Amino acid sequence: MNEEHHPSRDALDDKVNRVFAGKVVRKDLVRKVKVGANVPVFVLEYLLGKYCASSDELAIQMGLQVVNDILAENYIGPDEATRVQSRVKEQGGRDLISADPLPPGTVYTESVSGDGTVGLYRVEVSTSTGTSKLKLTGGVKGMLKESIQSAFSYLLSNKGMLGVAREVDTSDFYVESIDLLGNGVEAEVGVAFLVACFSILRKSSPQPALLILGDTSIQGNIKPVRSLVEPLQVGMDSGAKRALIPIENKRNFFDVSADVLENVDPIFYGDLKTAAFKALGLN
Repeated sequence: MNEEHHPSRDALDDKVNRVFAGKVVRKDLVRKVKVGANVPVFVLEYLLGKYCASSDELAIQMGLQVVNDILAENYIGPDEATRVQSRVKEQGGRDLISADPLPPGTVYTESVSGDGTVGLYRVEVSTSTGTSKLKLTGGVKGMLKESIQSAFSYLLSNKGMLGVAREVDTSDFYVESIDLLGNGVEAEVGVAFLVACFSILRKSSPQPALLILGDTSIQGNIKPVRSLVEPLQVGMDSGAKRALIPIENKRNFFDVSADVLENVDPIFYGDLKTAAFKALGLN
């Protein structure tokens, strides 16, 4: 019978735990949770620091259970993608877009492929003290990466106009994108990323159940979505109550179904500053 091995502690470990009580996490816990979890290391370190910063083995095990429950609820493994897509189709996916306010830095967005397939993403931005560096997780690549980099370049060039110059200059930005439908649709999420950055820097949550559409160039030129029909239908089925939409798509709004018109409130924007302020419900 195999027994689980826990790293031995010495006098130095005990002293560190005593002096920095509630702030020390065993490094082996990151490896333990990381196995089989499609989650960035910095997310694991944050959760373990919050729930497992203890020298008491029982407290650590209880904290690990909380961390695993959080990961199971909020992250979708590649092997679960088909199950999630089926759940959205059969049950409407009402739990994918939360009706409750999200933490600052977290937003929902969609992208539409050429054949009308919709990708639904949750974009999460966190910050630490730094010098305006952008740090992307391994899952951020392709068009998704390019759109985030373009929006970040715009943020650096227009931080004063947005009223967040000091915050941008003293922060590093960490970005994670979660494919909620697991269908791998190429995503252009520039506007959503900028809103997430503005939200975390202002320490203000986006409006609840908000879906953000549109992309941007480095110069801040808004790129409308190909169609509103598919993204608004999927958004409503997933729980969206309002949608931030490029003003150029206004003429397409009445192409959508009466059900969507009744249940999803449109919020139109013509520039990125307006998008950021409206997303947070600011004047």
